[in-house]
Amino acid sequence: MTVSAGESETPPELEATPPVTEEAVIITSPAPRIAVSSPVTVTGWGSAFENTLGVDVLDEVGMVVGQGYVIVDAEFGQRGPFTGSIDFTPPASAQIGRIQVYSISPRDGAIEHLNSILVDLLP
Repeated sequence: MTVSAGESETPPELEATPPVTEEAVIITSPAPRIAVSSPVTVTGWGSAFENTLGVDVLDEVGMVVGQGYVIVDAEFGQRGPFTGSIDFTPPASAQIGRIQVYSISPRDGAIEHLNSILVDLLP
């Protein structure tokens, strides 16, 4: 920033409170650390391109053991509820896993918004 003679450089004012933001994808069920078996029903709120969110079920080492999609029940571009049933390959024994729900960029297929929870995968 160039400052002319007679002018002083003043920093922009900071807002007293941060803006309220909300996650783009919220998982409402299953609850964190609940035991799940295949198929698992995943519900929540979100928005996504063409109202489609990706869902992955990961095992304890992060390998994808189940994958699918859920549809947001809203007008295109709007936030709304989603629900879907995702099949996954059950582990040989109970283990910690993860369910992640995400939106996908229409431009390049990259993950734009991601939310995940830990669950206990049952055989």
